Amino acid sequence: MQLNSIFDNEVYESLTKNISTIDLIRKFNTEVKTMEKELQVYIDGAYYPKSQAKISVYDHGLLYGDGVFEGIRAYNGIVFKLKEHIDRLYRSAHAIMLQIPLTKGKMIEAVVETLRKNKLKDAYIRLVVTRGIGDLGLDPRKCPKPTIIIITDTISIMSKKKKNVIWYHILVLYLFWSLL
Repeated sequence: MQLNSIFDNEVYESLTKNISTIDLIRKFNTEVKTMEKELQVYIDGAYYPKSQAKISVYDHGLLYGDGVFEGIRAYNGIVFKLKEHIDRLYRSAHAIMLQIPLTKGKMIEAVVETLRKNKLKDAYIRLVVTRGIGDLGLDPRKCPKPTIIIITDTISIMSKKKKNVIWYHILVLYLFWSLL
């Protein structure tokens, strides 16, 4: 018996273990709803739920740190200096002789679409381009296609409590120095 999907595996398991069909459907529906709520990650032109977004262990970005990235912010639905970030990404890629397979315009569209799919207005965007999948050797010519990854998520650089502690220390130092 060839099993073609997770659902097929679950059905087969339910039949062999006497799990009720209703329990199986409930479990499947819960998994689907969880995947629908998950953030979507762009990898090479396709979107994957965060929990299923994966790259090869043979990707030279993973093996050797061979790639480029940009950390970008979006505020109130506007991506801050997106064109400048994209220009810098392409200059960095050029510096390491990495040919990005998308035009700058298509890359901008992919970033904006990833934000839209995730319904994020205030977000951190991590744009990564790796050399791509190759072998364990160092030769970049054995990596025929770069990998493009776009992750969008909310991020808090510092909690409100930490900010308050920092401001408290700044105030104490200011008062200390002003009394001298």
